[in-house]
Amino acid sequence: MEKIGTHPPYSFFKRGDELVDYLLGATESPFIILCDVNLPGETGFDIKKRLAEDSRLKYTSVPLIFWSTAASEKQIQYVYDLPAQGFFFKPSDFAELCETLETILDYWQKSQHPKRVV
Repeated sequence: MEKIGTHPPYSFFKRGDELVDYLLGATESPFIILCDVNLPGETGFDIKKRLAEDSRLKYTSVPLIFWSTAASEKQIQYVYDLPAQGFFFKPSDFAELCETLETILDYWQKSQHPKRVV
């Protein structure tokens, strides 16, 4: 994040429960949520479903982008069935990783989405 010039605030969570707890206490929606598919305890898919089904959290998960090192075509299709707003592979090269992250952030900075938790 620092390499591409993104400045705090940003938060990192290792598990879905940590993200849910954070969102339940938030007074404003986050700018974006980048979520890996493979997480300890529950998958990123499970987390997205939980956020979308909870009326207290529904708009705090916009946009949710999946960001993972690998996925099958079936998993990518499932992401869009949830729905999620995108799926990107993490490049193994650091410069490409930064470029991909910058592309994602640039796009969503221009997109409109709920700013406040309802």
